[in-house]
Amino acid sequence: MNYKDLKNFYAGTGIKLSFEVFIVVVVVLAILLSGVSYFLVQYFIPNLQINGLLIGFISFIAIGSFTIIIPVSMRNSRIESIEANLPDALKHMSLVLKAGGTTETSLEEVSNADYGPLSGELKNGLKALREGKSFDDMMLDLGGTSGSSLFKRVVSVIVDARKAGAGLADVLSAIAEDARDVQRIKRERASRSMMHVMFLVISGLLLAPFIFGFVVTIITFMSSGMAAAGTSSSTASVTLQELASSDSTLALFLALGFNSLSARNPIYVWRNLAMQQLLLTFLVLESIITLVAIGLIREGVMFKYIIYAPLTMLLVTLIFTAGKLASSMIIGGAL
Repeated sequence: MNYKDLKNFYAGTGIKLSFEVFIVVVVVLAILLSGVSYFLVQYFIPNLQINGLLIGFISFIAIGSFTIIIPVSMRNSRIESIEANLPDALKHMSLVLKAGGTTETSLEEVSNADYGPLSGELKNGLKALREGKSFDDMMLDLGGTSGSSLFKRVVSVIVDARKAGAGLADVLSAIAEDARDVQRIKRERASRSMMHVMFLVISGLLLAPFIFGFVVTIITFMSSGMAAAGTSSSTASVTLQELASSDSTLALFLALGFNSLSARNPIYVWRNLAMQQLLLTFLVLESIITLVAIGLIREGVMFKYIIYAPLTMLLVTLIFTAGKLASSMIIGGAL
């Protein structure tokens, strides 16, 4: 997909800002909010032992992903509105034709009615029809630019039926019923899968991060108590570079989490940080798997909701942090 295709895709979302301005606004917001999250974690709640740079990086990726999420979500919402109103609009056109109206009259009737984005599409088609474009070409263009696969198939059937000499009014009426059946099947699938989706969201994206954050603080508190009592053999303070000589895997994993190479901590603290980082990695992977499962259950498409992965990554990180904060407030000494 080239730059022109991206702009055409963006134009179909209905956002008033230009494509370039929209990208700049989102990137600036991502930079500002990632900076705020970094300072908040690093300087206001430092005792939670959460890496501010890692949180800032996750925030930047998540907010920056709005450059994709917002246009795609708005376009999908527009397509859903077109497909939901399509049966009624086709039935409306059929009734106008049966009452003796012309093709242009039926299009004008529907475009002036309240069928959401579909009325706007038909207004554009009516304008092209009045400028001299044939009905078949106009309908095919509408199907291609709408982004709706259902609308595109409906348009193709209408054009083929006209070429075969079938009455347009009867064709529109029959297609309206078929399109209504398709929408009913979609609604039934969504209603049947609602409980499954809610279970995945609540357990995978809300409860699991909070429980992990709550428990990891207790483990950290216990390891600190053991070190203070002199029962731990990992109280020697080392930097990541020094740690690499004895445990290169642990040091490399911590370095990938934006931990400073020159920072000096007891070995048990480094291990606690690695455990938290490992749990966050697991939660991020779990959130992606949850999105894949929701796509399969709700739409039958694995990667339907994968564009929301950066956002769920930020969500599970925030809930994980909230769990740590809640546990620390109960134990004491969080702030």
